[in-house]
Amino acid sequence: LEKSRAHRILWLLEELELEYELKLYHRDPATGLAPKELSDIHPLGKSPLLELDYRDGKETKKIAESGLIITYLIRHFDTDGKLKPINEEDEEEAEYYLHFSEGTLQPLLTYTLLHEIAYSRTRESAKPAIDTFLDRVDGSYTTPNLSKAFDSLEQKLKKRCEELEYTSSSKEIFFVGHKLSAADIILEFNASLAFRDPELIKPIHRSKYVYLSKWLSQIKQRPAFVRSVDKIQKMGNDEYTIYY
Repeated sequence: LEKSRAHRILWLLEELELEYELKLYHRDPATGLAPKELSDIHPLGKSPLLELDYRDGKETKKIAESGLIITYLIRHFDTDGKLKPINEEDEEEAEYYLHFSEGTLQPLLTYTLLHEIAYSRTRESAKPAIDTFLDRVDGSYTTPNLSKAFDSLEQKLKKRCEELEYTSSSKEIFFVGHKLSAADIILEFNASLAFRDPELIKPIHRSKYVYLSKWLSQIKQRPAFVRSVDKIQKMGNDEYTIYY
């Protein structure tokens, strides 16, 4: 689904070098939501959706929710241990970020995004009142919590770099352990969305988050990530935008 978190699942499939069939969907132009076709596949009618077809004739398995899809793919298909945590502590930390991304970070980002979209569609005469109300909500809840969440990510990466004495700008940094994990996969979209447009997610400015910016730049240079973007562009004739 264009402009959605589904892209990170495609990226993970590329990292794991799995065989898959990609289906692209446009959002409903009237509502901005997922099209009806996705409801025909799963009751929630949302993306991402993963369908597993078994060659032995077993019934197709359908999995929804980003965190579960990421966990399932790594648990069952990461045969080389490319992303699997090496110990229980790393496993718990990676799982924490799956919940943090979807349960804490994304709702705040989604609210901020919807706030901007709704305001842009409000008739001019009503904008002052709406603006006053939203400013109060943002000032007391959304902005401080978004800042706190991104500050925690920045401090985490800063601490990791200091502990590991990373001084080279080319040295890769990750949220968990010394390699790519579910945490990096799930957090990429959150960071990309927040950094994409300073006017859209106003509390978050990339210049403030040096370590998070470095991490995101390195992520986007990974061959599997580049392949996933290229696949969408080529298959969709550049008509499917990944981010808002």
